[in-house]
Amino acid sequence: MTALLAAALTLSIVGGDSQRGVFSDGGIGFAPLVVRVTDRAGRPVSGARVRFACVAPDEGCFLGSLRGGPSATVATGRDGRAVLGSGKYGVFVYWTRATAYTRKNPAHVEIVASVVGAAPAVRFDLTPLNPFGLPSNPLYVPE
Repeated sequence: MTALLAAALTLSIVGGDSQRGVFSDGGIGFAPLVVRVTDRAGRPVSGARVRFACVAPDEGCFLGSLRGGPSATVATGRDGRAVLGSGKYGVFVYWTRATAYTRKNPAHVEIVASVVGAAPAVRFDLTPLNPFGLPSNPLYVPE
């Protein structure tokens, strides 16, 4: 993709933004995240590489699956959509034993999606819920 072509792309959120995650498997799981890449004329762009990156929390965020990392790159399909995750989770937030009982537990999870080599970016803001269905500091236990 040339720089000129990349500059003419638009990235938009199709699904997964503003969701509340569920406590499962020792962390908080969120449904898949979906973006769409279009060209200047509004046509879907097939084969564009979209990078999803967890910017908050700074540790324990796994994208795409429980074995994923803090970032993942997904290619768009013929419809211009890139889907992060399949099945149960698109994003999974897991805290290590060392941080699970501290104030480092996030009140929100922020994921940035951008087209590789292009400027457009969008942000997903997700709310973790604890086992009791309450937001923020899901696993905090006072010292």
